[in-house]
Formats: sequence, C-alpha cells, structure tokens
Amino acid sequence: MIFSGLNKDTRRMFYAGISTRLARNDSLPDILASFEQINTLNNKRAKTTVLSDDMAQLLGPLGRWLSGKANPKFESAIKAITVKVASGETLANALAGFMPKRELVLLEAGESVGALGTTCAKLADKIKQENALLSTIIAGLSYPLILLIVMFFGLRSLASSLLPTLTSALNGQELPPVAKFTFGGGQFLLDYGILMAVVTLVILVTIVILLPWYKGRGRTIFDSIAPFSYYRISYASMVLDALEVLIAAGVPPLRAVEQLAQKAQPWLAHRLDAISILMRQGHGDLPRCCHDAGHGFPDSGITQQLLFRGSTKNLAVDIADVAPIWLSDITRSIERSTKVISGLVMIVFAASSILILLSMQTLGTMLTKIN
Repeated sequence: MIFSGLNKDTRRMFYAGISTRLARNDSLPDILASFEQINTLNNKRAKTTVLSDDMAQLLGPLGRWLSGKANPKFESAIKAITVKVASGETLANALAGFMPKRELVLLEAGESVGALGTTCAKLADKIKQENALLSTIIAGLSYPLILLIVMFFGLRSLASSLLPTLTSALNGQELPPVAKFTFGGGQFLLDYGILMAVVTLVILVTIVILLPWYKGRGRTIFDSIAPFSYYRISYASMVLDALEVLIAAGVPPLRAVEQLAQKAQPWLAHRLDAISILMRQGHGDLPRCCHDAGHGFPDSGITQQLLFRGSTKNLAVDIADVAPIWLSDITRSIERSTKVISGLVMIVFAASSILILLSMQTLGTMLTKIN
C-alpha cells in the first residue's frame, strides 16, 4: 500500500519536537497533549494557525514550524495519536498509518529499549538526509526525462504533420535512407507511442506497489537500479540505525535482527530472516552473515567496511561510524549514475536532432529538383 500519511516536513518536525521535549524530561503523554492544544483554523480559507509565542517556544522546532501555518491534517492526526498513547499503546503503534513503516521500524526499536528521545532525533535527521538523497535523484533524472519527452513529441509531430505532405510532394519517389529511418521512427511513435508510454507507466506503478512485498527472483536487480534503489537505501539506513540503538542498549545482535524482522514487511523480513538463520547456525558475526546472506542487504559496501573493522565488541559504535560514510558514498554514487543516464539521453537527443536536420536537408534538395 502506498503511504499517504503526514508529509515529510511535518514528520521531521514532529520527531524533532518530541526529541526536544523529552530532553527536558517531559512525559510523552504531556508532550502529545501540548501538541493537541494547537488550535488550527479548519476552514479551507485559513492561512494561519492560532499559536501563541509561548506555545511555539514550548513546542520547540515543531512549534516554530507550525506558527503561521494551517495544518488540519496534523491536528486530526495528533488527536488520534494522543488517544492511542493515553490508552496504553506504544508511540510506534499509535503512529501506524501516519508514518511510513520504515520509520516505525526504527521508532519501535528505540522505544523498546527506552531510547525514544535519541531515536526521534535520529529520525528527524534521517528524513532530512532522505530529502537530500531524493532531491539528488529527481534533479539528476528530471532533465533527461524532459529531453526524452521533447524528442518523443518532436518525432511524433514530425511524422503526423510532414510525412503525408512530403510523400505526396515527392510523387511516389523513394525516400533517402536517412529520411526513411527518421520518418520511420516518427511513424512508429505515431502508431504505438501512446501505448508504449501507458504500458511503461503501468509497469513502473506496478513495481512501486510490489516493492514492499516481492521477494523472489530479480528483486536484487531492482534493489540496485535507480530510482528503485532509493527504496532499499531508505530501509537499509533505518535498519542500521535500529540495530545501532538496540545493540548499544545491550540487546544481542541476533535478538536485534529477529526483533526487527518480526513486524517488517515481507521483503525486509525475508532479508533479515536470512541473516538471522546464518547467525543461529554459528556462521559468523552480524557483518559476516549480512555479507554471506547473498541479498546485498543492508548494502554490500557497508558490510565490507564493517568486516574490515573486524570488531564485534563495539559493533554499535562501528555502525554509528560507518553508516554516515556509507550514506554519503551512496549519494555520490547516485549522482554519478544520474549523470551517466543524463549523458546517454543527451547523446540520443543530439543524434535524433542531427538525423532530423539531415533528413530535412535531403528532402529539401529532392523537392527543389522536382520543382
């Protein structure tokens, strides 16, 4: 199911607000109750939120963000969350449906070992990092996508408007090879272009919907190809932080992996189960089992770095040290990949433009001779 809860900015400030208040030794019910006191104007014309300066200061980052912003969705969400927590549910369970499951993986881990404040601070940072990573992907792929769209409609328009006229003007003469190739491509797009676009869109949407569930053959390919790799990277980052929190709190690595797998989505549980099976069989420590499980999860790069460190006593510290470096490397790798894709699309676009110009020049010469 596609997540449709609170947006990223709201979630980030929610986590930051809880972290700030917990650092002041406020209780979670009191924090949520204070959030609920925010009186949002619910009519559609509202453009400001009634929030006093004192309340904004009290709520920390969340209060500063909400000041002057209407957010009825957050208001209704916080009421439901407050009721659930007051009835005895954990914050992670109360947030189900409002926050993505990958964030709940980390939140539940931190809450189970009494590190909710630290975990919320990590989540706020993670969302900021994810925004930066996603912006990198979008920025890298948007330009080549625009070029492809321009090329698609350009060739299609060329075939639909000029080809019948030119065919009639040439009085049955055969088109030159260059023109035949160019107009043939345009005619193909004219006949099947819309169908191809629709089929491609359906395939992409289907893949996105199946990402949390599909764990069979070929899944590792999607895990390594942008933009689908973003899904694995975001989960891998959350799992690494969750493992760090649990292990630092004294939870054995095997138990930490099993705990994360219990409520994980089928795709993630499949990877974590493979790791835990190897650990129960005495195959090696956590980094070794991650490496040998064969799924490339959380990532082959970070497991290699942990193996090189060769430390099992300070595994939580090693993960905390290596994870930011890994995420930075991943970001740079995605930047390079998007640049390569952009370069290839530009080459195709330039080649198409040259073919069109050559075709028009050749046809112009032929029409001049005929006239």
